[in-house]
Amino acid sequence: MSGSDRRSFLARILGGAALAHQIVPVLFGDEYNAAIPVLAILIWTVPLMFLSEFLGYVVVISGQESRVARAILISTSVNICLNALLIPTYGYVAAAIMTVITEAVLVGQYCWLLRPLLKQLDCGRMLLLPCVAALLMGASVMVFQNSLLVFNVLFGSLIYMTLLIIFRVVGRDELAFVQQLLQRRSTIAPDTA
Repeated sequence: MSGSDRRSFLARILGGAALAHQIVPVLFGDEYNAAIPVLAILIWTVPLMFLSEFLGYVVVISGQESRVARAILISTSVNICLNALLIPTYGYVAAAIMTVITEAVLVGQYCWLLRPLLKQLDCGRMLLLPCVAALLMGASVMVFQNSLLVFNVLFGSLIYMTLLIIFRVVGRDELAFVQQLLQRRSTIAPDTA
């Protein structure tokens, strides 16, 4: 996944969590409104699952297969124990939270195993600034949470892209790439009409 893919992916996850109260009724109807908090929670497993898969492969490639098995055993044990304790009292919302925690425990273990390699990366630029932009976008969307879903999606996208440019997460290379795509689209469109 490229840098721009990671950034837009993060924005979709945060936007999905912030707008779950609008997404569920639009897609499934009001009778599924009980799923709103579950969507807002479970959507956070998606980036964690991508990270756990990727980092797990890196650990395997580095010749530490037994550590991957141990990490999976630990995270699965955490999941089973917490689910057994919390689901009887708190129900499906607890199950959603435990799913996110399980993936976070797995990612945390992989990060610990790969810490010498991860120290070589500029994690602030790769993760911190896009996360700050996504959080600010989520907060701005929440201000207008009673607006139409289409408005919120467009408004959130505009805010997020503006913040990425202000934070210099999106540089000249990405802007040039978008410009090339738009130029190609404009030259292709008349031929297909």
